[in-house]
Amino acid sequence: MAQQRDPAVFYDEEECLGFGVFVAELELIVGSSRDKKPDQIQLLELLQKLAASIASADGSVLKQHQKRCEAALYNVVYKGPSAVACHLAAVCLSRLYTAGDLLPLFSRINSLQTFLQDKSNTASEGVRLCVMDVLAHLNSSLGRYLATTTVESMAIATKALAKGSSPAMKMAGLRLTACVVEGLPNLDRNTPAVQAAAWKLLDKQAKDKTSDELRGAAAGVLAAICWSGGAFFWSSAGYYAEEALRLAVAVVEDAAAAQATREAYALALADLAAAAQPSNIALATALEAETKPAKKQQLEKVAGSIFKAALVQPLLDAAVQGNKDVCMAMSLAWSSYAYSLTGPGGQPDSQALVALALKAVDMLEIASKATAEAMPKGQSPHDAHNIGACLSGGEMPVPTAAVIYFIRAHIIQRLPEQGQRHLLAALARATSHAIAPPVIVAALEGCGVLLEQLGELHDEVAIKAVEDAAMSKLSASSTAVRHQAAAVVAALALSSPPLLARLFGECLEGVETFCQQLMLLAAPYNKARVSAAAGAS
Repeated sequence: MAQQRDPAVFYDEEECLGFGVFVAELELIVGSSRDKKPDQIQLLELLQKLAASIASADGSVLKQHQKRCEAALYNVVYKGPSAVACHLAAVCLSRLYTAGDLLPLFSRINSLQTFLQDKSNTASEGVRLCVMDVLAHLNSSLGRYLATTTVESMAIATKALAKGSSPAMKMAGLRLTACVVEGLPNLDRNTPAVQAAAWKLLDKQAKDKTSDELRGAAAGVLAAICWSGGAFFWSSAGYYAEEALRLAVAVVEDAAAAQATREAYALALADLAAAAQPSNIALATALEAETKPAKKQQLEKVAGSIFKAALVQPLLDAAVQGNKDVCMAMSLAWSSYAYSLTGPGGQPDSQALVALALKAVDMLEIASKATAEAMPKGQSPHDAHNIGACLSGGEMPVPTAAVIYFIRAHIIQRLPEQGQRHLLAALARATSHAIAPPVIVAALEGCGVLLEQLGELHDEVAIKAVEDAAMSKLSASSTAVRHQAAAVVAALALSSPPLLARLFGECLEGVETFCQQLMLLAAPYNKARVSAAAGAS
């Protein structure tokens, strides 16, 4: 009797048929197309199944069919399929080499490079772009094995970025450059030379304002250098790190740049600041290798100042100038930098995240003072064109919103419960000591979110600190501060039920006191009005 399958169970096609069946089907599609492109719809469906089957297939089965699968995939690549199909073919190849036999990778890389370097090659641009994308993907995923081939790959990228190349070819050249740099290990002997060549290419494209897309792709190369440690940046006492910093900041503050390009360079600034951390092996190696005390001291000074120059100063300048686009871009940079702060085992570093949140809040204090000093006398800070200005009193609503978003979405959500409690106490202290309304609003908003996240609190010290901070701001002159303080008092009452009756009573007493003061202030005017009415009658 035939075995019946449970109709309630879903059986994946990749598991039922297996890797060998999909290889045979790919050979059938490629063989039936001959000199023309295979059917793209069939190819897209099949390549997705093939990629999934490689991940679940046994190593012996992969090696048995690997040669046939490679030949069919490269046949697809050399026919210039669509960009999606080309990417899926590259994914299949990288998974095949990772899980199967790695030895054929080197001859295949050599074949791809020879194809692209052949001057007599009459292949169309679409085919060359597809081959370059496959070469870039293999360098990105398997670059640790391809250090000896990076010189040829960089030569191909340089040729693609030469004068007269099409925008698509230049974009492919920048992608190849970024992937080659990203795939190299930090301490490989070829890394500084490859990064130096990549720097020359990105420096030229970043300064060319004719294409925002190419400028944005150059930011990807800069980020790749930082991801791989930035060994080239720490040479010459950090000279090139300062040059990269100036280049990225100039594009971020360029009013003519597109917002996507501005955000790409802002993220590159975050990567540069992350590469300047003492935990970076490439930076530590450069400091150890430097024998001249003066240059070593200069390199330490450059590395120590990059965080402020890359993340703090651009946001400060944007806050003072009221530049909304730069504030938005720099908020993404701060968020990206927060994800680089990890401890042992890749877990978030709670102490570093709390310190970063306090730096963001303190930055609003500096920006508020600089804005007040830069404003002409007699001019109101209110800006009626900013949405939400009526609530915040026009006092730097955009940078305040950027800091609140950063703390709420990328600090609080990543902190464990103990770290959230530390941050709550720190923000309460910051609220008590702050004077500028933007600082108080941001710190109180963080306190309110943390109270919602933590639920009921049993720490009397923390409860008292938040209560004092919020209650002291209920009578502030700023509408935004009063509104935010009231919201924190309400959240505190929910998180600590025993406080509810006392806080409610104190609020009623406060209202009664204010009413009495108002009546006393209005008494002389009321008497005069009554006397005038009596005289008229």
